Amino acid sequence: MVDNFLKLLLLVSPIVFTSGISIERFEIIFFHFGVIGLFVASLLDTPKRKSIPIAKETALFLCLCFANIAIHSFNFLSIGIFLNIFLFCLALNIVYQHMREPKEYYKYIIVAALINIIVYLAQRFYFNFLPYFPVEKVAGVIEWGGLFGTAPRFANYIAIITPIIFSSLWFAIPILSILFNQLLPIVLFIIMAIYRTSIAGRLTNRKFIYSIVGIAFAFFVFAYNKKIYESIDLRLFRVYKPILTEICNTPLTGHGLGSCYAAFGTTVFNSLIPFIYDVGVLGLALFGYTLYNIRKYFVWGISSLSLTALIIVMMLDSPIEAPRLWFTIIFIIAAFFYQKEEI
Repeated sequence: MVDNFLKLLLLVSPIVFTSGISIERFEIIFFHFGVIGLFVASLLDTPKRKSIPIAKETALFLCLCFANIAIHSFNFLSIGIFLNIFLFCLALNIVYQHMREPKEYYKYIIVAALINIIVYLAQRFYFNFLPYFPVEKVAGVIEWGGLFGTAPRFANYIAIITPIIFSSLWFAIPILSILFNQLLPIVLFIIMAIYRTSIAGRLTNRKFIYSIVGIAFAFFVFAYNKKIYESIDLRLFRVYKPILTEICNTPLTGHGLGSCYAAFGTTVFNSLIPFIYDVGVLGLALFGYTLYNIRKYFVWGISSLSLTALIIVMMLDSPIEAPRLWFTIIFIIAAFFYQKEEI
């Protein structure tokens, strides 16, 4: 039951949309009902394994969040975010306990990505024929993003699933990155190309492939050097600097869950810094502690590379802040600990 419902969620969550309600609100509602569905399915299913290996770290994470809510007087914003965090952790444990081999789910992610690519191309080149698909304006300019609403959200999705879709849709990733005018997909594409040609060693003419990867990297630096500089300047001096200053003012207790986005908006270009701003440096310590403990689970394969891609994107953008991505992220984390497949 959980197995089939997870496949449905991985296929539907990146492509479902509705009108008459904001994208963010709809995605939160969809996530809530999706977790309820997973829980009901788990009641009718038999677990295949015990709790997820990071059960202790998950418990510490929830306790830290709850303590932070208590310190900041149980405000409604923090409570709402904490409930979403709890549902995320609940769904993660359910998926890990009931999932089959990760490769059985890849085709659903590939199909969802392909549908979004088709919609994105149709939006970009035949927009007048697609009036009902979600399109948002950024600074007064229409920004196409497939069924994700905006190009950055769609780019984050492509980036975190690059290890999964690389074998099937590798040719689309650099093209999309250029169309998006977003750096992350092509960065992950280059990393995957280097991995597939050097460590995996499945291709015979390595010198030729190395040359292609080198040319692609050189073109990337040449074509995007101005955007790379602007991106670094924006993140370090205009976004991160004031947030880090506020973190230093209240390093132990933070400012309360959700306060970073309330104070600085949702464009923070990082998923870890807002968490540290909210709960204090103990959040950073817990993150480092968790990474240290899971290092032994890393193997050279799609699951480990997908988690690595997720962490890279979290350090450079805000994938965690898009509820539409949560079921895909849950699968990536659960698959990392399953570890029965290789590239």
